[in-house]
Amino acid sequence: MDRCADRGARFKAAKNLAAGWFVFAALARTAAADLACDLSQYQGLPGLEAQVKGDALRVRWSGEHSQQLRASVTIEKGVPTVRELALQTQVGRWSILGRNLAPEFGVTTGIRRTNHGLARSNRWDVFWDVPLNHTNEVRRFTAAYQADRCAVKTDGARLEISFPGLSMGIFSGKLQFTVYRGANLLRQEAIAKTEEPSVAYKYEGGLAGFSNELLPRVVWRDVHGAMQTASVPDGENGRQIILRAQNRLAIAEGSGTVAVFPPPHQFFFARELEVNLGYVWYRRKGETFALGVRHGDHEEGYNPAWINGVFALYNAPPGTWQRMAVYFYLSPTDAPSCRESVMAYTHGDRYKPLPGYKTLVTHFHLAFTQELMDSGNLDTEPAWIPLMRSLGINIAHIFDFHGDGHPNDPGPLRLAELNFRSLFTGPMSVPAVSRWPKKIRTAATFTTRAAPTMSSS
Repeated sequence: MDRCADRGARFKAAKNLAAGWFVFAALARTAAADLACDLSQYQGLPGLEAQVKGDALRVRWSGEHSQQLRASVTIEKGVPTVRELALQTQVGRWSILGRNLAPEFGVTTGIRRTNHGLARSNRWDVFWDVPLNHTNEVRRFTAAYQADRCAVKTDGARLEISFPGLSMGIFSGKLQFTVYRGANLLRQEAIAKTEEPSVAYKYEGGLAGFSNELLPRVVWRDVHGAMQTASVPDGENGRQIILRAQNRLAIAEGSGTVAVFPPPHQFFFARELEVNLGYVWYRRKGETFALGVRHGDHEEGYNPAWINGVFALYNAPPGTWQRMAVYFYLSPTDAPSCRESVMAYTHGDRYKPLPGYKTLVTHFHLAFTQELMDSGNLDTEPAWIPLMRSLGINIAHIFDFHGDGHPNDPGPLRLAELNFRSLFTGPMSVPAVSRWPKKIRTAATFTTRAAPTMSSS
């Protein structure tokens, strides 16, 4: 009797185990179900194609010089994920640049205040504002994702892949990837809005999950133009390494290269100081690392009034869609060649010459008078002259005595400064200018000559 009961118990256990495996298999099939993706606005074009295959959307596009690139995107536990990022090398084989890459975004917010005697309704036009100085009002939020589907849209020569379900504190919206036919670019952005009434904000974003083995080095130029290299595996685990990189550009190098940089013409909000605050970063996490862009938390520089008076952040009026973007450039080459390709998008960060025209920039507070007086030598050449020349600038409209010197002095000190300034800002007749010291003549008249040809900065 006991043996029969034992056999019956074992049979029942085996039956339950089989039922459990059946349920597990059913759940596995459900998890691997086809990706829900709206293709109603997708139009397949040569060199710009997308197709749902199983639980992923596979995108393939033609980049520069007919370079072939591909990306596979899916949803992992609600998170839009780049399952694979690859490009075809010159010998025809595919090189993997990344697998299982997850987007990262974060915002820091403050409250926009009015100033300059403007009405509150005009607070979005205020320049002198530093919302992050009101530390009790500062909030920081990290993006979370609850995506359950995607949508693909063809817009000219670009393909947009969007995922709903992004939330970031007071912001909500979607995550979007964009690829471009004829370019090796991948744009990743959080597109979100808030309903709060007076939000000023800054953001940072990136991609996490790059392999330390596939891309073991990060390369950049420092602010002096010297090439720097860091070993990713040797980095401190979990620490964000901020790079004060020239041209806002860092490159992960190994089996190929992946460059990261912010939008070139929309990233910087109004500032009074030109200090490089470190706009790109990387962060190791075990055997992987993240790569991204950021803004500083505060201003730096030589003028306390501007440090404490201007760091305005972005405006986010209620209900307006904010686009927080980061660009990645994919290349089969080494870091110097990748850098050259990226810089081509902004003419090497120089103004492109226009035949028959001079390039003018305006509203620079350079404290030229103070600089010459402090040096004790009228032949001192300010560093901004060769710098502006190297950028392709022919005419510089500078604003001296904008807080520098002794603006509140009742007379003696300020009069001497004004007399000194008149040496090079009075009527510029040729005889008068010819009597000035050589470097002062250069500072006053460099705008009348064509800028010399310079290598990439």
